[in-house]
Amino acid sequence: MKNIYRNFLVMVAFLLPLVAYAQGKGNLWGTVKDETGEVLPGAAVMVKGTTLGSATDLNGSYIVQGIPAGTVDIVVNYLGYEPVTREFTITNGGTTTADFVLSQSAIALGDIVISAAVDGQ
Repeated sequence: MKNIYRNFLVMVAFLLPLVAYAQGKGNLWGTVKDETGEVLPGAAVMVKGTTLGSATDLNGSYIVQGIPAGTVDIVVNYLGYEPVTREFTITNGGTTTADFVLSQSAIALGDIVISAAVDGQ
């Protein structure tokens, strides 16, 4: 009987930290596309103010795991597109779905002058 009791205590001692770590966190998943509906592979999806984030796969899908429960700002970036920031409420142990649509950014460049000189002229 002592052996069973001791084994039970050892199991609780190992599992308790895992349960405590899992509480208070949730997940966010979805897709990132442009205005035409094309997927954007490699877009960065980040939880603002943290190091949590993910990049979209070839299908434009992403998942960010282990986000602290509560209200968070999600920032999505992709080269050549305007960044998007939206606020979400992450539930404890839940998964929130969020699809993003990014708009292309118009960047105006100044004039470019190319000149050349031939040796001996």
